[in-house]
Amino acid sequence: MKNLFFPLILTILFIKSVLTDDYPNVVGPSAPLITVGTAVTGAIEVGGDVDVFRIKLVGGRAYRITMEAISPPSPGFDNQLYLYNSAGGQVATADDSIGKNAVIQYTAPSTDYYYIKAKAYYSSGGTSTGTYALAAVDTAPCSTGCSSKSY
Repeated sequence: MKNLFFPLILTILFIKSVLTDDYPNVVGPSAPLITVGTAVTGAIEVGGDVDVFRIKLVGGRAYRITMEAISPPSPGFDNQLYLYNSAGGQVATADDSIGKNAVIQYTAPSTDYYYIKAKAYYSSGGTSTGTYALAAVDTAPCSTGCSSKSY
């Protein structure tokens, strides 16, 4: 007797492997740590997916956090960014800052870990899935005692 469920099981396993979430929607110490000045790439694999990153910001410094569509390029992929403090309170949000790419300008009131939520919004003529580049840069001018490293 032929096993009729075998093709179905293989199909489910294939779909699960293709749709594996690259970054989970988890706020806390287990969220992937990114550093200021370094870009990461990620994917919104399915509609409603949210990728969360942890980042340490220095109090009094100004930052620019960007989420730029890679594929499909903006305006098709409508990025949204949310920034949360260590207590879980939302402190900034961005949507359609530059085209459909998102940019947050934020000055950290204290040195601590913050959380960045990256997601996509479906709009007519757009898509809610795609790949993106996420980066945070320190935009505060270097004051006395700073290294010659560019910010």
